[in-house]
Amino acid sequence: MPTYTVQVRASRLARGTLDVMGKGGRIADYVGDRGGIASYGDIISAGWTEDDLRFASGRRSIVALRRGWYGSPDLPAAVRSAWAAGGPLACISALIHFGEADERHPAHDPAVLHVALTRHAKPPRTVGRDAQGFSVVWHYAELDDRRRHAVDPMVARQQLAHCRDPMLREVRNQRG
Repeated sequence: MPTYTVQVRASRLARGTLDVMGKGGRIADYVGDRGGIASYGDIISAGWTEDDLRFASGRRSIVALRRGWYGSPDLPAAVRSAWAAGGPLACISALIHFGEADERHPAHDPAVLHVALTRHAKPPRTVGRDAQGFSVVWHYAELDDRRRHAVDPMVARQQLAHCRDPMLREVRNQRG
C-alpha cells in the first residue's frame, strides 16, 4: 500500500478550481486505494486537513457517506446506502452485490438494507442521506478492512441462514 505524504499544491484545473494534491496523489486516490471508502481518521492521519476534506467533498472528488466516513463518487448505490446506514453490506444485500443471488430472490426486499457491524458496535444514531427511506437489518460480524463494500460471501450466506428479517421468516415458513 502506498504511503501518502501530503504537500498542498495548488494547480489550476480546467474550471479554474484548485486541486489538493499529496506526494502520493489526491485524496480521491487515497480513498480509492482503500476500496473506495475511508474514515475521517484515516484521511487526517495520512496528513490531509479538514479544509482539504471540505474542498475535495465540495468538488465531489469524494462524497460524504455519513458522519466520519467518505467514499468515491462511483461507489455502487447499494454500497453507498449501506455505509450511509452504518457499515458494509451483509446477508442477502451482500450476496446480491457479489452476484451470488438475484434481486428476484424471495429474501430480497429493495426497501430493506442488510448492514454489518462489528460485534460490539451499536447502530449509529444518525444515517447519511443515501440511507434515508430504507429499513435496516443489522448483522454482527468480524469485519475485514480489506473488504469494505460487503462482508465475505461465506459470512453473508451464514447470515442469510440465520437472518431475523420478518420477510425471511415468512419465506422460510412458506417453504417449511
